[in-house]
Order: sequence, then C-alpha cells, then structure tokens
Amino acid sequence: MTIWFWLWLALSSVLMFFLGWTAFILFRQKRCWGAYAKDRGLRYTTLSMMAPPKMEGIWDGYPVSLFTSEHERKDGKLTRKLTAVEVSLQNKMPFGGGVASGGMVQVLKDIGYAREFKPSLSNWPKDYVMASDEVDLMKSYLTMGRIEALRTVLDTELAWSIFAFRDEICLLRLDTPDALDTPEKLDKLLKCMVDAARVLEISDQEKRSFAADGTKADAKGSGADEV
Repeated sequence: MTIWFWLWLALSSVLMFFLGWTAFILFRQKRCWGAYAKDRGLRYTTLSMMAPPKMEGIWDGYPVSLFTSEHERKDGKLTRKLTAVEVSLQNKMPFGGGVASGGMVQVLKDIGYAREFKPSLSNWPKDYVMASDEVDLMKSYLTMGRIEALRTVLDTELAWSIFAFRDEICLLRLDTPDALDTPEKLDKLLKCMVDAARVLEISDQEKRSFAADGTKADAKGSGADEV
C-alpha cells in the first residue's frame, strides 16, 4: 500500500470522527432543548433530524430566542456556526445606539450608527465598540450600573455579544461556540442575560428626559445651521 492510501485513510478517519462528533453534539443539544422547552413552557421546533433546533418563548418575563447562527469568515467562503441567544427588552429607546464585542463589532458597524466612542473607563476593553446616533444621550444612559450589567454578557468567554437598539427594536444577543446542551448551562446563561436586560431597561422618566434633550439638541443644531 502506498503512502497516499494511508494519507487518504487518515484524512477520512478525521473527517468521519468530526462528522460523528458533530452529530452527537447536535442530538444531545436537541434532546436537551426539547426537554428544557417542555419544562419551562417554551416552544421547541426543528425542521428535520439533522437540522439544528430552535427554542423561543417567555423566560422569567422576557421574550427569548435560541437558535444556530452562521457567521462568514473574513475570506467570505466559510462560515462559523454558533449558538445564538437573544433577549428582547420591553421598553423601546428614544434614540439609536449599541455596544458590541468580538465578531458582533462588524454587525454593529453595519447597522450604521452615526458615531463611535469609548467610555472614560480605564478597564474598558479596547476591542469593545460603542456607537450611537446620539452620543450625549448614550453617555447619559450608560450609567455605571448598566455598564457593569453589559460586561456580565460581553465578557462571556469565547462568545460574541451585541446590545443594539433603534426604532422599535431593543435587543441583547450573545453568540457562543457552546452548544448549551445541559439545563444548567441554559439556566445560567439565560439568567445572566435576563438579569442584564432588566438593568438595561429605560424608565419612562428617562425616556421623557432623553426625548426632551434630543429635541433641544435638534433645535440648537437647526439654529446653528441657519446662522
């Protein structure tokens, strides 16, 4: 037998192991999510035996959605599959803005917020990005408590995260390489994200104040243009 045969056999074995391990993790994830959805009153769906599952519903008062996400690599040819967890906030923001880490930074840039900035914190990671249509309002909104709540999600190991809002959408999302294939993992991450979402909610008083500040800024800007 030639060396090419042994090389082919080795590559085939590696490929078969990878496919087998992927299928094992997928079935483990689907079994866990199906049982978890039943226990927590969530909706579980899957299109076929080999298709990734999806789970959504209300978890501790917040709309959540879990599914498999695909991200293009820099060469645009391959994709990275991650487990996405989304939590929708209940109150809508009177301006647009967002914070992102990892691969979600490009997503934040693609949304097209007007300006990028950084908080005046010595320990703020340089690869985390903040952007907003109204930077002054965003800075007022991001109290230390909210920044700390965001960090509990953004600092999740090996994960990419984004908190973004504009118009009717206000969303906290985390994409992780972990299949989240045990109830303990699901509970821990969902609790972390829902707890953060509660802190990130804007109050009615803040909403009125930000709306008034935005109106003043627009009026000032209009006056300057006229001059």
